[in-house]
Amino acid sequence: MKTVSIMEGDLVTLHTNLTEIQKDDLIKWEFGVQKSLIAEINAEARIFNTSVVPDGRFKDRLKLDHQTGSLTITNTTTEDSGLYLITISNKIEKEYRYNVTVYVQTHKEEVIYVADPTHCMQNSHKRRFKEKDEAVYSGVTMSC
Repeated sequence: MKTVSIMEGDLVTLHTNLTEIQKDDLIKWEFGVQKSLIAEINAEARIFNTSVVPDGRFKDRLKLDHQTGSLTITNTTTEDSGLYLITISNKIEKEYRYNVTVYVQTHKEEVIYVADPTHCMQNSHKRRFKEKDEAVYSGVTMSC
């Protein structure tokens, strides 16, 4: 199983490890423990289909690569976190699993240094005095 971690709002591509879909390939992408079908490819019938699961979570956000069968999820949300299963069937059947975690981006605070090293100014334009035994590294405040 491959683990993938991304930030909310980013896109993620889950790869099939195929360089090219073969004529007799059947590919199924499933999501979650319920194994809800979210995409399928039937190369011989030239079917490339993405599905909307009953709760509508992937509506208009799934894209299939018609050459490799890889699945891209755009504008990810935390609800997209979970297990993704791909089954590739032709002469033999192969399964690959992805464990995807979508993180919420935490507030980033930019620290702007001013001439006096005993205090700093934050991007909110409020001044904050440096506490004794406190150091600021790359915008992260650390107490010593």
